[in-house]
Amino acid sequence: KKSALSKFVINFRVGIIVMNIIISVVLFLLLFIHSSYSLYIKSPAYLAGKVNFSGASFGNPYIRGKCIEAELVLATPANGCTPLKLSNTEKESYFEEKPKEKYKNKIVFTLRGDCPFTIKAKHVEEMGGLGMVVWNINDNLYQTMSDDGNGRMVRIPSVLINKDSGSTLFSHLSQTPSIPVKVLFGLCLGGHYKYNH
Repeated sequence: KKSALSKFVINFRVGIIVMNIIISVVLFLLLFIHSSYSLYIKSPAYLAGKVNFSGASFGNPYIRGKCIEAELVLATPANGCTPLKLSNTEKESYFEEKPKEKYKNKIVFTLRGDCPFTIKAKHVEEMGGLGMVVWNINDNLYQTMSDDGNGRMVRIPSVLINKDSGSTLFSHLSQTPSIPVKVLFGLCLGGHYKYNH
């Protein structure tokens, strides 16, 4: 009986040790993946660098599980609260016949406010956008974008950047749209996938 009890105790302890190792490995991998999820401005050079952000409690946190190189474009309307369209200037360009081409396979920049985050994200997704960057125009706090109950209808990832980070980006996107902003967005662990437009 003592032998059986001893074996049980030893097996139990070994099981606890193995379980702790597995949990530690899983937590490490989750932390590694989270730290690798990034938004990086590739060009133009004066904007280049990593942009800090907070995530959303809705949508897919990663773009197709990849690191995507894509163009960042400004939403019209900028708050993203109604279906996206073209600005008056863009209506005179080659987008006139196919307004969806402005947003397809691109990351869309919107301003915070006026409607729930999920509505903005859904409008971006409906136009073929790969993801959404929301500028927190009110302050420099990082906070999770909450789900208002409609998050189940959103599949694309969304991130919130602070006031200072978004200010320069917004100025460039609104004042010099002819110079594209290229970003790396997603699980950027090395290689990335490029979308040509």
